Amino acid sequence: MESLLYFLFWAVIFYFMMAKGCGVRAKGRNRDGKQQPSQTSGQTSGQTNGELYWQPPLKDLDPVCRKNIFTQNAKSSVYQGQVYYFCSRECREVFEAAPGIYLAEPKALATADKEHAHV
Repeated sequence: MESLLYFLFWAVIFYFMMAKGCGVRAKGRNRDGKQQPSQTSGQTSGQTNGELYWQPPLKDLDPVCRKNIFTQNAKSSVYQGQVYYFCSRECREVFEAAPGIYLAEPKALATADKEHAHV
Protein backbone atom coordinates (compact mmCIF):
# COMPACT_ATOMS: atom_id res chain seq x y z
CA MET A 1 0.00 0.00 0.00
CA GLU A 2 2.87 2.33 0.82
CA SER A 3 4.44 1.88 -2.63
CA LEU A 4 1.08 2.65 -4.28
CA LEU A 5 0.83 5.96 -2.40
CA TYR A 6 4.43 6.74 -3.32
CA PHE A 7 3.68 6.12 -7.00
CA LEU A 8 0.44 8.16 -6.82
CA PHE A 9 2.27 11.08 -5.19
CA TRP A 10 4.87 11.27 -7.98
CA ALA A 11 2.23 10.79 -10.69
CA VAL A 12 0.32 13.84 -9.38
CA ILE A 13 3.54 15.90 -9.25
CA PHE A 14 4.41 14.85 -12.80
CA TYR A 15 0.90 15.68 -14.05
CA PHE A 16 0.98 19.23 -12.65
CA MET A 17 4.49 19.83 -14.01
CA MET A 18 3.39 18.80 -17.48
CA ALA A 19 0.04 20.62 -17.34
CA LYS A 20 1.23 23.94 -15.90
CA GLY A 21 5.00 24.00 -16.13
CA CYS A 22 7.62 22.87 -18.57
CA GLY A 23 5.36 20.50 -20.51
CA VAL A 24 3.08 23.31 -21.70
CA ARG A 25 5.59 24.50 -24.29
CA ALA A 26 6.00 20.98 -25.61
CA LYS A 27 2.30 21.05 -26.49
CA GLY A 28 2.71 24.38 -28.36
CA ARG A 29 1.11 26.57 -25.71
CA ASN A 30 2.48 29.36 -23.58
CA ARG A 31 2.17 29.40 -19.80
CA ASP A 32 -1.24 31.08 -19.95
CA GLY A 33 -2.58 28.10 -21.88
CA LYS A 34 -3.03 30.09 -25.11
CA GLN A 35 -1.90 28.59 -28.41
CA GLN A 36 1.45 29.94 -29.58
CA PRO A 37 1.43 31.53 -33.05
CA SER A 38 2.38 29.23 -35.90
CA GLN A 39 5.87 29.64 -37.29
CA THR A 40 4.60 28.97 -40.80
CA SER A 41 2.97 32.38 -41.14
CA GLY A 42 4.93 33.25 -44.29
CA GLN A 43 7.34 35.62 -42.58
CA THR A 44 11.03 34.83 -42.83
CA SER A 45 11.98 36.22 -39.45
CA GLY A 46 10.42 38.24 -36.72
CA GLN A 47 9.43 38.41 -33.11
CA THR A 48 6.20 37.13 -31.63
CA ASN A 49 5.37 37.33 -27.94
CA GLY A 50 9.02 38.04 -27.15
CA GLU A 51 10.27 34.91 -28.95
CA LEU A 52 12.44 35.11 -32.07
CA TYR A 53 11.96 32.70 -34.93
CA TRP A 54 13.38 32.22 -38.40
CA GLN A 55 12.07 30.53 -41.51
CA PRO A 56 13.96 29.78 -44.70
CA PRO A 57 12.97 31.57 -47.90
CA LEU A 58 10.77 29.71 -50.37
CA LYS A 59 13.47 29.77 -53.10
CA ASP A 60 17.21 30.37 -53.09
CA LEU A 61 20.16 30.24 -55.48
CA ASP A 62 22.54 27.28 -55.36
CA PRO A 63 26.00 28.92 -55.07
CA VAL A 64 27.74 26.08 -56.95
CA CYS A 65 25.63 25.47 -60.06
CA ARG A 66 23.66 28.77 -59.81
CA LYS A 67 20.24 27.08 -60.11
CA ASN A 68 17.13 28.50 -58.48
CA ILE A 69 15.84 25.85 -56.08
CA PHE A 70 13.02 25.39 -53.59
CA THR A 71 14.51 25.31 -50.09
CA GLN A 72 11.93 22.89 -48.71
CA ASN A 73 13.59 19.83 -50.30
CA ALA A 74 17.08 21.28 -50.75
CA LYS A 75 20.27 20.18 -49.05
CA SER A 76 21.68 22.84 -46.74
CA SER A 77 24.98 23.85 -45.22
CA VAL A 78 25.96 26.59 -42.76
CA TYR A 79 29.08 28.63 -43.41
CA GLN A 80 30.07 31.59 -41.21
CA GLY A 81 26.58 31.80 -39.74
CA GLN A 82 24.84 31.89 -43.13
CA VAL A 83 22.67 29.06 -44.45
CA TYR A 84 23.23 28.03 -48.07
CA TYR A 85 20.94 25.69 -50.03
CA PHE A 86 21.96 23.21 -52.73
CA CYS A 87 20.16 21.25 -55.43
CA SER A 88 22.06 18.05 -54.64
CA ARG A 89 24.39 16.40 -52.17
CA GLU A 90 27.22 16.68 -54.70
CA CYS A 91 26.88 20.47 -54.95
CA ARG A 92 26.87 20.72 -51.16
CA GLU A 93 30.03 18.61 -50.86
CA VAL A 94 31.82 20.68 -53.52
CA PHE A 95 30.85 23.87 -51.67
CA GLU A 96 31.94 22.54 -48.28
CA ALA A 97 35.35 21.61 -49.70
CA ALA A 98 36.09 25.20 -50.80
CA PRO A 99 33.32 27.67 -49.90
CA GLY A 100 35.46 30.74 -50.59
CA ILE A 101 35.54 29.98 -54.30
CA TYR A 102 31.76 30.10 -54.65
CA LEU A 103 31.17 33.09 -52.39
CA ALA A 104 33.83 35.39 -53.84
CA GLU A 105 32.91 38.36 -55.97
CA PRO A 106 33.22 37.90 -59.77
CA LYS A 107 36.15 40.37 -59.93
CA ALA A 108 37.97 38.47 -57.21
CA LEU A 109 37.48 35.24 -59.14
CA ALA A 110 38.87 36.80 -62.33
CA THR A 111 42.00 38.11 -60.58
CA ALA A 112 42.48 34.81 -58.75
CA ASP A 113 42.37 32.95 -62.07
CA LYS A 114 45.01 35.25 -63.54
CA GLU A 115 47.28 34.95 -60.49
CA HIS A 116 47.18 31.15 -60.53
CA ALA A 117 47.40 30.65 -64.28
CA HIS A 118 50.29 28.50 -65.40
CA VAL A 119 52.20 29.68 -68.46
